[in-house]
Amino acid sequence: MPRWLLLSLAAGALQAAMIRGVVVENQTGRPLARALVTVQPVAGTPGAPISVRTNVYGAFEFPPLAPGAYLVTASRRAFATLQYGQKRWKAAGVPVVLDEAASATLSLRLPRFGSIAGTVVDENDVGLPEHEVLAYRNTRPPQMVAHATTDDRGMYRLWGLEPGSYLVRTAAKKGDEDSYLPTFARETSRVEEARPVDVELDRQTDDVNVRPFPGRLSSIAGQAYTGSQLPVTVTLVSDMGSQSTVSDSSGNFHFESVGPGVYELYAQAPADRRGGGMQAAFLPLVVDPGRGSRTHRRAPAARPVGRRADPGGRHQGPACRFHALSGPGAPQGSLGRWQARDLAPQSGARASSPRPLGPRAQPHRRVLCRKVLCSAR
Repeated sequence: MPRWLLLSLAAGALQAAMIRGVVVENQTGRPLARALVTVQPVAGTPGAPISVRTNVYGAFEFPPLAPGAYLVTASRRAFATLQYGQKRWKAAGVPVVLDEAASATLSLRLPRFGSIAGTVVDENDVGLPEHEVLAYRNTRPPQMVAHATTDDRGMYRLWGLEPGSYLVRTAAKKGDEDSYLPTFARETSRVEEARPVDVELDRQTDDVNVRPFPGRLSSIAGQAYTGSQLPVTVTLVSDMGSQSTVSDSSGNFHFESVGPGVYELYAQAPADRRGGGMQAAFLPLVVDPGRGSRTHRRAPAARPVGRRADPGGRHQGPACRFHALSGPGAPQGSLGRWQARDLAPQSGARASSPRPLGPRAQPHRRVLCRKVLCSAR
């Protein structure tokens, strides 16, 4: 820290009860300009939280504060948030105690988040440019938290990662001559066999290289309609993430470059002018390019469960419909239609609701998904 800045802070400390200090980068000690610093009164200390930004020299200063105890927190993009006195990641900080006419001069060292770097290569270890790479928390199911695109040499860097265990996976990519399937580091398509990557603050984990499998990708096309030509948002979901599209005026939708696996299609549309709640539908799919094109037609309607209550608390007609995914009542043969109203989760069923079932709950109207075609490319 520059000597003049230390002298300035020390001289100011003689004038009033304040909290002041400087925020620096943990590894280099360089000042961090525009960092956000917040003081939070501890229970029993009067006042509200106050925030200031550091200046170009990383210095900050709060106006005079009431005597008491305060938690001081500093943050900046790409750096881990830190409380004064914090010893470990996400550990509690130490309050700064101010007596009357007392001041505190603090130094806060912000560590950078962790990162993962590597190269995406083909079968000859030549880098593949413009290939998307994804980082997932190593949970079940995995949670996607970051993505990057390889440069002209096939190199990538995933940054802004909290400490923990991660999985690295390439996305499906359709090229002019070759197509590549989603592949985890350690050359596997199975999450159970993927290489876990440990990430720490202030450290980059290198050489997490991926050689994606060449293969055939699929497209998914279908029709979702409401009977009133409302646009339908269709979301394709798997354990590894989701992507959404909006149907055209005829209800047609499609997804390109889909890898093999088990998926679920969710269709959602706003309420029409007849009133009622949001409209929704659900359809499970298995994508297997080796089986060629397949058409999934709608199955019989799901059975209703639950009831809707009027303002007086009396139950009225059916309030929920769901399609069982396993156990008694699960669909046999072709996969198909799911009708949703105000949903209450049921055992063995996949159900969701935009709002809880309540006294004034209105039924959801159905969206039909039909003729969903999966074809290999």
